[in-house]
Amino acid sequence: MNSLYPHISSKDITTPFIFALEVLFLSNCVKNVKQLQLLMIIFFLCIFKMSFFGARVWATRGFGFTDWGIQGPPGFFQNSGEYSLLMALCTVMSIPLILYMKPKTKLYWILPVTAAMAVMGASSRGGQLALLVGLIYLLLAYRKISFKNLAYVAVFVTIAWALFPEEQKARFQTAGSDQTSTTRIDYWEAGIEMAKDYPILGVGFRSFPEHYHRYFKVSDGSYLSTRREVAHNSLIEVASTLGIPALILYVWFHFSVFSSRSLVKKHKDPGPELEFLESFRVALNASVLTYFVGAIFMSITFYPYIYFLLALAIIKMRLSRDREREIKVQKGAFSGSAKAKAKAV
Repeated sequence: MNSLYPHISSKDITTPFIFALEVLFLSNCVKNVKQLQLLMIIFFLCIFKMSFFGARVWATRGFGFTDWGIQGPPGFFQNSGEYSLLMALCTVMSIPLILYMKPKTKLYWILPVTAAMAVMGASSRGGQLALLVGLIYLLLAYRKISFKNLAYVAVFVTIAWALFPEEQKARFQTAGSDQTSTTRIDYWEAGIEMAKDYPILGVGFRSFPEHYHRYFKVSDGSYLSTRREVAHNSLIEVASTLGIPALILYVWFHFSVFSSRSLVKKHKDPGPELEFLESFRVALNASVLTYFVGAIFMSITFYPYIYFLLALAIIKMRLSRDREREIKVQKGAFSGSAKAKAKAV
């Protein structure tokens, strides 16, 4: 109702409420660790179909480069950038859970490997940078920064860079100065100006393309100047279309998912359930960092990524709280029985 363009904002007005209901529903349909494990297995199986497709497409191209990258299925992930970010999330989320599994099964590594291959084949700089940040976090989280592991990483990066398509290398080398980069910088500057002009409620839900086209577009005759583009930055998208208060809420979502508190450090015998939740915590941290980096280069505020992670974070918080409460009860019962035995003696 307060949008500068009500006819645009009213088209998808149900979207925020649908995501809110999905978070509420998903976070309440998992009651124990076994159900959470089943949920993740189903999720990874669904994603594997997409990751295998992307890896196969890239391999059939001879691991070469294409401007359009890899097109995902119709819907949220059809665009190459959004598809590559989903694959990056899947890569970093699956690795901690695979490391937790006992006995170790090498077959499971097909999922993160094919997902990482899909990121490489999708040709999205934002997705590839997000994947790199997520993998670096995992190295730090598992304290694998030894000289030996650094040597392995250096060898792997050298080989990967050697196999990287020359066109993709050129895109990274010209980042910030090529036409795509300069155009997106224009979008970002325009979005910041919109946020300054309308700091409380923004220009309106989904209204960035229209407002930019009317007041900021530079007609230089290029292909990009004729299109009505989004902000290509989720933080700027929220601030410019929904206002600064909404931006604060959106950033708070990320902090709600990320957790620096170890679930097993203070327990001598945490048990398999708490150990799984600790691996799950690391997986969520890596995922939300990966998402945040991707969100800097994509307008994905109202895409499923962050809301799925929010629901998983709520599940993790509840299950870890319940498990720690059980451990305290068990310790109390054990100490009580020990005291009773001592009195009897």
